Amino acid sequence: MADKLNVVINLTARASSVWRSAATGDEAAQKIMALSRKRAFVVSRIVQRALRKALPTTNVTISEHVQIGEPAVRILAESKGSSDPVAFELDGDNPLNRSVFLSLHIQTLSSVSKPIRVKAMREGKTLHWSVQLIGFEAIARGVGGGFIVIKLNNGITGKSANYAAFLKGHGWDSTLKKDKWDNALDKMKLGKPGKPFFYQTDRAVGFGDYVDRKVHVTQMKAGVGLPLNRIPLVNKIPGVDKLGVKVTDTVLTFEGLGEKAEKLLIKFKVKPGGLDLGGMMLSGTLEPVGALPPDDTPDTGTVYVEQPTSSSDKQI
Repeated sequence: MADKLNVVINLTARASSVWRSAATGDEAAQKIMALSRKRAFVVSRIVQRALRKALPTTNVTISEHVQIGEPAVRILAESKGSSDPVAFELDGDNPLNRSVFLSLHIQTLSSVSKPIRVKAMREGKTLHWSVQLIGFEAIARGVGGGFIVIKLNNGITGKSANYAAFLKGHGWDSTLKKDKWDNALDKMKLGKPGKPFFYQTDRAVGFGDYVDRKVHVTQMKAGVGLPLNRIPLVNKIPGVDKLGVKVTDTVLTFEGLGEKAEKLLIKFKVKPGGLDLGGMMLSGTLEPVGALPPDDTPDTGTVYVEQPTSSSDKQI
């Protein structure tokens, strides 16, 4: 239960209808109105100072607007000049018409806070994303080409979408067995997403912001070892034809999304191998694979609304 007190002080200032030193009627009217405004200003400031001293914890303002229900005291000052006299006068010297009238309006509103479940759309654009590699196939023999398929996950809504890009560039390397494209496209379609790599963009983006986004893919490969047929006796190990290790890194960069969306290690592979060295640098433009999900997502929450239970008004 909460009680709110709203007090409004209506202050109306007037002046007499005669200004003897004025040369014209227009000049008299202007000076009478200016005097009326000055009276309203001076009296409203006196009332404000007195109220602030008497009510140090209450907001006391001079305002043109009143919001009923706010815990405040508001002073509404109005100047009428001689346009609305309160008393009849023959000579323009009735003291009632050279006065300031104050009226007091007090409202007390009692209310209770009740929870209400509401539905809304939660903003889906975010800085927080993760990328998973579905497939990457490319070959470079000086000039290179290939394609990549990735899955992007929104860190706020949990939604995801797949994108693909045809790549071209240069280098000397290959992901293909015996440098052949046989069944490469089928393998891409059936590829299982790899481990997620988390990153941040420099601004909040949605799925649509990745469409036509340029990406750069760099693969680096290095191996240290010897063919087993060069080492006596060791070449008898079944299933292994080389003694050593080969490491392959695949790095992805989203262009135009900030430095934290660059050089993302989307694949790291270590396997037995001999002496090897290679790499390729490729670029392409992302296109969605299928329909993109909406960025915003429905959400529900609880808000507390003040519901009136009783009210009282008093005019003085």
